[in-house]
Amino acid sequence: MKFALSSLALAAAFATPAFAAPDAVQKSDTPAVAPAATGTVSGNELSPVDRTFVTKASGAGLYEVEISKIAVERAQDPALKSFAQQMVKDHTAANEELKKFAASKGVPVATEIPAEKQAVVKKLSGLSGADFDKAYREQVGLREHKEDIALFERQTRNGHSPDLKAWAAKTLPTLKSHYEHAQQMKPKA
Repeated sequence: MKFALSSLALAAAFATPAFAAPDAVQKSDTPAVAPAATGTVSGNELSPVDRTFVTKASGAGLYEVEISKIAVERAQDPALKSFAQQMVKDHTAANEELKKFAASKGVPVATEIPAEKQAVVKKLSGLSGADFDKAYREQVGLREHKEDIALFERQTRNGHSPDLKAWAAKTLPTLKSHYEHAQQMKPKA
């Protein structure tokens, strides 16, 4: 009982700063997070490495869904529009899986797009036509997926939770497929 109370107090100490100063969270490169659906703390808590992965992966997932929804509306190349639709579908599904997993562990997920990604959304939202298509393909299809692949590969090697490592490994082929698809699409002149 004493251990359970100590664990609960420790978890509360870690959770409180993120919610006590939401303005500070907004100004950092770390996405805002919401408490998981279960407020309980148990013996199956995630390590700091795993928690960081959940925060980064959920923030990136929110970003990729949002920017891809914009691409569905703005892309002029039908192949790029189709790619963006697939991105919305795949990343929405991955986001839901990660959210469910995080809730089962009592871990918060990102509720907003990270600040540096918000800047990309703003930048791409100001583009249209072939300029938008080129920027979306290069930024989201290539650069962002290369970063995502590295993040997920690190998790499969360095993560502590076997379940989270397995989820990252299961998600990696989809991320790699997105990257390869973006590589094969030729920008329209």
